[in-house]
Amino acid sequence: MENEQRAVRSLFGPIFIGSFLNGILYGVLAVQTYFYYQNSSRDARWIKFLVLFVLIAETLSSILDFAVIWEPLMENYGSPTIFQTTPTTFSADPLVTAAISTTVQLFQGWRIRKLTKLNFVFGSIALTAFVSLAAGLTTTILIALHTGWSQLQMFESGFLVWLIASAMCDVVIAVSLTWFVLRNKTPFTSTNSILNRIMLLTLQTGTITAVAAIADVFTFTISEDKTLEFVWAYSLSKLYSNSLLSMLNARVEWNKLLDPPNVQTQSDVSFFHVEVFHHTENPLMRYDTSDQKPATVVYPPF
Repeated sequence: MENEQRAVRSLFGPIFIGSFLNGILYGVLAVQTYFYYQNSSRDARWIKFLVLFVLIAETLSSILDFAVIWEPLMENYGSPTIFQTTPTTFSADPLVTAAISTTVQLFQGWRIRKLTKLNFVFGSIALTAFVSLAAGLTTTILIALHTGWSQLQMFESGFLVWLIASAMCDVVIAVSLTWFVLRNKTPFTSTNSILNRIMLLTLQTGTITAVAAIADVFTFTISEDKTLEFVWAYSLSKLYSNSLLSMLNARVEWNKLLDPPNVQTQSDVSFFHVEVFHHTENPLMRYDTSDQKPATVVYPPF
């Protein structure tokens, strides 16, 4: 009996912790999504649908992940098969997580393309994102075909390609946006403050997702525990989704700093609006200095 309890803790404990963290991050995502729709009146309709898709996909992800715990510990507890065969929904996580991360990464690649006009940067982001998606799909198919816990190591190649490609994509995104921000410092203190915040938030979100993916890789390859990596794996998609929503929602405060309510400006544009501008140094930004007031800088949606 004691050995059985120890085996249950070893096999399903990390999955339980990962599902618990998944639930916490889902709550954060739900709050961020509500805040987004309260302040997204100027966003393009397709961006609103993108956020809705991410929320629906994350809801499905949470249901599938909790089902992985429910089936062996509630439906089949006491049966020796729980130590031999993976739960029914176990195979879905790589594909769902890769689909969400790829969606977020392509959106970030799109806005980088709008900012920098550099096709090769967007191409690099899209390539690594789709490699990650393909590897996630391959891993899901292999797990569905080989349902034994003892066979998890068979999927090591697909698993590693999936997570390493995703981490590489995050690094490209973070470096590209940081380069753009540093290159486009302005004479205006308020504008530079916003640029610094963009860079900091980009580095934070990109670093978190990349570190989580790399930690997942290390625990999978180094640990003898078959399921330890799921502490990270079941939280990964929520980190991507929350990074997307945190960036979109941060624009509200950035706009307040650039265009405070008690300051009358001749421009009603904001970070919510997408336009292309001209400037003597960089054609991607324009500064309105006709009345010697701080400029409003407009970017594609962040």
